[in-house]
Amino acid sequence: MLSINLIPAEEKQALRLEETRRMIIFLAVMTLLIFAAGFVFLVPALAVTYIAEREFIRSLAAEEGDLSRETTRKTLLEARARRDAIAEVVADSTRPPKAARLLERLIDPGEGITMTSLLIQRDGTMALRGHAVTRVQLLHFEETLRGSNRFHAITFPLSNIVRERDIEFVMQGKLKAEYGL
Repeated sequence: MLSINLIPAEEKQALRLEETRRMIIFLAVMTLLIFAAGFVFLVPALAVTYIAEREFIRSLAAEEGDLSRETTRKTLLEARARRDAIAEVVADSTRPPKAARLLERLIDPGEGITMTSLLIQRDGTMALRGHAVTRVQLLHFEETLRGSNRFHAITFPLSNIVRERDIEFVMQGKLKAEYGL
């Protein structure tokens, strides 16, 4: 079917302008609605994300501060524990060994002699280990033991006096009955 438009050209122009205007308004409203919907849905999520990020940064800084304080506290505790351990070692190293105290009840070991162990059995057999600073001090200690008249016999190996200084020595003997266990 053929239709003839009998509207004058000026009105046709006005009609086309009106259609174009309505189309522009329709597109503008749709664009505005899309922006409004995006704003409504995206801005709160972005705001929450922004707030969460700021809180995360704040808490991270606080934890790093706590961590540095915690690390400092742990280091301080470790240093105190090490200081206490060193103090125990110093205290133990400045005290003579218990074997030296027991030996001093038998006889004074003299200068430069340190007893590390003393073993006395029920039958009076004695084994003595120690350290002497010099050979002269060790020989003097042997003479003192022999002259104390508390032992039946003392065996003192020659290997004890081979070195001149820092001598680890071993000796054995038999206590007299009145001095035994």
